[in-house]
Amino acid sequence: MDRSGRSVTYIMAIMIAVTGPATISTSALAAPQAKISDGWIINQKSQLFGEQLLLISPIGIKSANPKSSMTILMTPPFETVTAYNDQTKSVFQTPVKTFRSPMQKTYAIFNSNVLGEAPMEKTGTARLFGFTMVKYQSTKAYDMQQARLRKTDHIPSSNPRIIYIQSTEDFHLPAGAGTAQCRLYGLPLVPGIPLQVLTKDNDLTPASVLQSTQCIKTKVSPNDFMVPHSYKRVRSIEEITKSNVTEDAMQLFGP
Repeated sequence: MDRSGRSVTYIMAIMIAVTGPATISTSALAAPQAKISDGWIINQKSQLFGEQLLLISPIGIKSANPKSSMTILMTPPFETVTAYNDQTKSVFQTPVKTFRSPMQKTYAIFNSNVLGEAPMEKTGTARLFGFTMVKYQSTKAYDMQQARLRKTDHIPSSNPRIIYIQSTEDFHLPAGAGTAQCRLYGLPLVPGIPLQVLTKDNDLTPASVLQSTQCIKTKVSPNDFMVPHSYKRVRSIEEITKSNVTEDAMQLFGP
């Protein structure tokens, strides 16, 4: 197969992984009411979850993890987060204001501070995939705080000292629509959808927290944001998370 053939096959595989099979049985659990819309499939690499496939459009945001079979989605008015898992066949819903990453507790155990609590400030703009990216950096006060805590052995050297985030508002979503994505990855809340995140630890060693590697324009429909009707409702997001994925993720957090 030539290069163009491989590219088409790869794109089709991403589409199936994000949108799911067309014959899946669905209900109105998280169904928006809208017509076909332009959308984008973004291939991401997350420090917490590995490969993530993000489907984004004005009629919904859907983040799927092929390894764990866990999907996080939001639909207008982007006030509720729905998480479901095709392996455990369970589903969890919560207001976006109370949604937190399923890895947040694990991260807190292995690190004395939570990445998402860092104050951020705008530092400029950049371009990625044709989008205008707004650049954010953790404040100087946060930098000094982390250096001070490290000097007194209150935090390990692996803890982040400086955080860099690039996010975009070019998807023209309502304010706050990207909140679930920030919290899924355990990031500070910034406007728009985060596409690139880098940190430097207390030794100033850089690490990629989130990297967007490919962006493909596509068409999406309300069916892409439906949830299988037979899945069992659970009371916490931890209940839908596979234990083997949690163990893999825990290995990312050093002493």
